[in-house]
Amino acid sequence: MSGASTWEALLARALVGTDRAPASDLDAVGELGDALRAASDRGGSAALLAHAALLAPYRRAGFVPLSVSSLPEPAAPETRPLVPLPTRVRLREMLEGERGRLLPELISAAAARGLRLPASLLPELLARPDLRTLPELSAAAGARGAWLAADLVQGETLEDGELLSRWEHGDLALRTRTLSELRRRDPGRARELLEADWAGEPAANRAELLGVLREGLGPEDEAFLEAALADRGKTVRQGAAQLLAALPGSALIERHWARAREWVVFVRKPPSALERARALARGRDPLPRLEVTPPGTCDADMQRDGVLPKPPSGRGERAWWLEQTLAFIPPDRWTRDSGLDPAELVALFAQEKEWRAPLLEGLALAARRSENPAWAALLLEAPEISAPTRRALAAALPPDDLEAALLSSLNDKDALEEGSRSLLLLDALRVPLREATARAVLEGLARRISRGRNRNAWSEVWNWTERLGDLALRCPPAAAEGISWPEHLNVWSQWERPIAIFSETLRYRRAMLEELV
Repeated sequence: MSGASTWEALLARALVGTDRAPASDLDAVGELGDALRAASDRGGSAALLAHAALLAPYRRAGFVPLSVSSLPEPAAPETRPLVPLPTRVRLREMLEGERGRLLPELISAAAARGLRLPASLLPELLARPDLRTLPELSAAAGARGAWLAADLVQGETLEDGELLSRWEHGDLALRTRTLSELRRRDPGRARELLEADWAGEPAANRAELLGVLREGLGPEDEAFLEAALADRGKTVRQGAAQLLAALPGSALIERHWARAREWVVFVRKPPSALERARALARGRDPLPRLEVTPPGTCDADMQRDGVLPKPPSGRGERAWWLEQTLAFIPPDRWTRDSGLDPAELVALFAQEKEWRAPLLEGLALAARRSENPAWAALLLEAPEISAPTRRALAAALPPDDLEAALLSSLNDKDALEEGSRSLLLLDALRVPLREATARAVLEGLARRISRGRNRNAWSEVWNWTERLGDLALRCPPAAAEGISWPEHLNVWSQWERPIAIFSETLRYRRAMLEELV
């Protein structure tokens, strides 16, 4: 019996009790066996503890190293100079958990200055999931990093037989990763593998595995997804509907479009003199009139196509069904059908009194799914759009457009107030800020704090604490210099600590970057 199996036998003996599993059950050869048998003379729990004392160090030091037939080729010589000693100390601190969110910036700065990271830290750095997609890491890792990365990729690349074994015998998490890997290699084969085992999977598993098909989604997936619309699991049906909605020209989109055209009708009638004058000024035909008649029931076909019958609290059923249906239809479909441009369509929907909210919210949800920046910018300013959808629309804007809109919004009367347009845009902007933008935001925050004066701002400060922590990573270190914070106001006591932590992070980043010389 090996040392490892002897240890397992010892654990089993400890679990069932020394009376039921005597020490003689342990069997090992050589010097280890002699020592274990000598300890057995103590009997009972004393023998058990003596065996544990012998086996614990043996398991750590008693293995013969593996032998290899040949060694890999060594890494090429390094050509980049090493980062300075203070930077190496900072890297170690970050890897141990202190200010770890600054690792991408430090690595990118080192790569930009032609420096390389210490070889002793490369295995940890290359193994971090948050750094694997950082393009600058390969340059800063140097020749040894490239050598290690190639070895890691080779170790992670599984043969087809290994993938199939993992798929057949792994737990849900492993099978999901395996299917995702196969989907990247061969989308059709991954779908066929899922389809073959589909009927025997629990509903929760089917919902999880179905999401893998989003990668490499194509027309050849449509038949399988259409069948999944009739699945007995609600989450599976919803997942299939969302995937089909992301598939241009799918039959599901066409069915929703046919419904929407019955409920939302553009009526063109002879224009009045005033309408003709307005149309002449615009250089376009008069806008049609909108007739909206939402469905009276949510039938089985609508539910099969992803429309939920029960609305959220406070929402009417007919408006809810209309909104969901419109959310499946690409916005450009409306403009092609009506002959209106996007701005005219949004204006027409906004003029509808009774059904304006579901029309605009549904159109906005569809624009979010299509990730069309032009539609996102247009609907961001539309009325009746919910806050979550508005945030998603802002995130779809190109960073330059988003930053320009943020700068403009800082002139609003409610700038940086909770729920304001400027705060929504700031939270959506996830890239490093230009110094002028960062400074304008901080000056706006100082004014915002001053407007609060003596009121209790703890809930607002709580929200800003996380926001400032994020801004401290994206603002240029010099952006906060000379900002006049309202330290004389009573309300400052509530803001002082998060502002101090923010400022300290900026100082740390400045020192970190200045060391890279």
